[in-house]
This record gives sequence, C-alpha cells and structure tokens, in this order.
Amino acid sequence: MRKIIEIAVIVAGIDEEYQNSILDGITVCAKKYQANISCFCAFGGVLSSSKYDQGEYNIYSLINYKKFDGVILLTNTISDPVEKEKILSKVRDSGLPVTVLDYDEYPEFYNVSIDNYQAMKDIVEHVIKVHGAQLINYISGPLANPEAADRYRAFLEVMSDNSLVAEMDRVFFGEFRPSDGKKAVEKFIRSGKPRPEAIICANDAMALAAIEELTSYGYVVPDDIIVTGFDNTYNARHHLPALTTVSRPLDEAGYKACEILIDVIKGKKHEKTTTLESSPVFTGSCGCTSGSSDDMAEYMVSVYKALNSCKSDISIINRMTAELAENEKSDANLKTIAKFISEIKCDRFTVCLCTNWDQVIKGASQNRSPADIQVNGYTEKMTAPLVLEGGINSPVKLFSTSDMQPMPLKSGGNVSYFLPPAFPRALSRLLYLHQQPVPHKEPALSHPYTEHQQLCGEYTKAAPP
Repeated sequence: MRKIIEIAVIVAGIDEEYQNSILDGITVCAKKYQANISCFCAFGGVLSSSKYDQGEYNIYSLINYKKFDGVILLTNTISDPVEKEKILSKVRDSGLPVTVLDYDEYPEFYNVSIDNYQAMKDIVEHVIKVHGAQLINYISGPLANPEAADRYRAFLEVMSDNSLVAEMDRVFFGEFRPSDGKKAVEKFIRSGKPRPEAIICANDAMALAAIEELTSYGYVVPDDIIVTGFDNTYNARHHLPALTTVSRPLDEAGYKACEILIDVIKGKKHEKTTTLESSPVFTGSCGCTSGSSDDMAEYMVSVYKALNSCKSDISIINRMTAELAENEKSDANLKTIAKFISEIKCDRFTVCLCTNWDQVIKGASQNRSPADIQVNGYTEKMTAPLVLEGGINSPVKLFSTSDMQPMPLKSGGNVSYFLPPAFPRALSRLLYLHQQPVPHKEPALSHPYTEHQQLCGEYTKAAPP
C-alpha cells in the first residue's frame, strides 16, 4: 500500500483573503495527490496583547515534525519576529523539505513568489505619470516581511526617480491588517499636513479599510484621494469603486507550493525559486475605467449566499451561547457543543484538553494563574472528551500529545485545522469553524494566560470527491 504523504502547513490569520486563497490552492492539490494536510493556525497580533499572543502562538509547539514528510510555510503571515525565528529553527532542525510562500530570504527552502518590487513600481509610476499625483502617502506592511520591504523599496525609488519626496510623516507601517488602514488614515488626518493626492497601500485589506475611513471623513475616492492596493482580492474587485491593485495568482501559488513539495518528497528535482506572474489592474479607485465589466448578476448571487451563510452562522452561535449559559457542568457543555457542531458540515470535530485542564479552569475562576500550570507547550498526554464524527461522539480518555490527533486518519486527501480555541471560564464558548473556505474563530477569552494555552481545537475536513 502506498504511503500517504503528510504535510504540515504553518500560517497565521486565516480570516484574511490572502491566506484563504492560498489554502484553497493547497487543498485542491492535496485532493489531487491524496496527501493529508495539517494546518496549524494562530491569530497573534490581533489584540495587541502579549499574553493573548502567547496563547495563540502556542499552537505551533504542538507540531511533531517527525510525523510529517514536508512543510509549507506562510511565515510572511506571522508578524512576531521572535515566534517566526522559533518556527524556522525547528523546521530547519527537522531536516524536512520545505516550500515557503513569498519569502526569498531562505535559500535552503523552495520559494514560490512574485516580483513584488516590479509590481509595486508599476502601480506607483501609474499614479504619478498617468494621474499626475505628487503628494503621495504610503501604508506599508512590516519591513521584517520581505514582501513589504520590496514594495516599500519600490515606492521610495519611484518617488526619487520622479524627483518627489517621500516624507516619513506620510508613511505608516502596519501589519497588513484592515485595522492598519484605518489607523493610517487617522494618523494622516491628525498630522495636519495637506491632503495627499494619493495613498498607496501594500495590500488590499489595508487599502479597503483606508477607503472606508476616508469616506467616514467625507472624502470621495478617487475624486479627492486616489487609493491603491495589492493582491486583487475578491473584495477589491467588487468594491465600489473597484480597487486599483496588483493581480496575483494566490490559488495557483498555494497549489504550486504543495505540488513542488510533493515532488521533492517523491525524490524529484526542482528549482529553488518559482516566480509566478503578476500584473497591475488599473480601475476605479485611481480614476481609470476597468477594461472588462464585472458579472454583477454573479456577484449579487454570491453576496446573497454570503449574507444567508452569515445569518445562519450567527444563529448557531447565538443558540449555542444561550444554551451554554444555562449549563452548570462541563459534561453538559460538551453535549451542547456536540449538538451545534453537528450543524456544521465537517467530517470530524475534536476538542483536545491538557490533562490539567480542570486546574486551569479552577485557576481562571479565581482570576489567577496557578504556578503548576505550564504556559508554553502542552502536557505529555491529552484528553479528547469530544471526538465528533458522523454525529457520534467517541471520546478518547488519553492520547500522546506527540500524536497531535486522538484518532489517526485512515485515508488521504484530508485537511485538518489545528487551532487554539479561545475559551472563557468553564468552557462556555467554543471556537466556531466554517467549512468554506477556512475556519473562523470567535473573539478572544478574558483570561488567555491561563486557559488559552491549555486547549487545542482540531477540525478535519476530507477533500470532496
């Protein structure tokens, strides 16, 4: 019997479209080759809380590299440099083949990327030469990220080549998150400097948030201020006005990263760098007209479906929260969770707890962190009181944490998401997972230092036939 290839994917912030699209491509490839994907996800940097981040990033310590044949890294989505270096050190020590997305600073890995410098250069030159903008602000990603650094370098060089000054008061450094777009606009307005003619953004998420914030101040895009992005995400394409941006094949990048890794695992030779094509998209937010009309009928149908899905999700969360609030014991909570999780179409849903979880809950109820409860890593053994599959709960009393899953998968083509659920006291809230396109989690708990590190959520979805 042919061995099933096991691949670990390390990523953060899977609620963003960039990560979503890449994971979609990885999933399609895994299905084709019947490989199993284990996706370890965190949401660090969301709340500007070091204790919360510590709990989120702890999920990466669960990874047992001996169980995998290769690794796909999206370290460009992890903002914490210390955490990133810890991951890289462990991955290198594992000796496994690795593909990395949009990160060319690791020559030992197989890199799949685009030419970020040229792509941003095309956008900035267009804004200056076609639209005549001279007073230009810039919203950057973190410069520790090579993509962000290349795009920022392109911005500075194009400004210099056109004898324009890039004032530091007109530059905002963020983390590629929507909130950064809002904060940047607030900073620019508070600065008291003359209104910029254009704001160049290092990604679409920040650009769209910037447009929303500008609108709240009464500015009209592009009449008052030009705004551009980068990535050509779904939201950017269907925004009004449509966002001038850079089109890049995110699904293809994910697929290619997975396929290259599988080839290398099988012993095939491959180039270390794969550069995919990208191209500027000049449309409404800079004052240009799109060369092709969007299929509005298709878009309206998709919006209708998204709204209905959102309403359904909210209903499940509200009903589950209400029932959990009535429960007094953990057993009742687990039954409630199982009841509502069955409404979500996943093949297996598991709640894994450290063996000292009851001490954690007791400590949290007293607003303290017991000294005997570890903060980093997990206990040697774990318990899985909820292993829901096919509507049946098959709890596992104890399993080795090094196995990562309480029950082994019996086939290939599965995609499992490992996430650190944000539970408040007495397990009264559970991580909520969507089947499509990837999981989404509830807000953080109130005591992440104690509870958050001790829990591990697992969600498995078999690739569709």
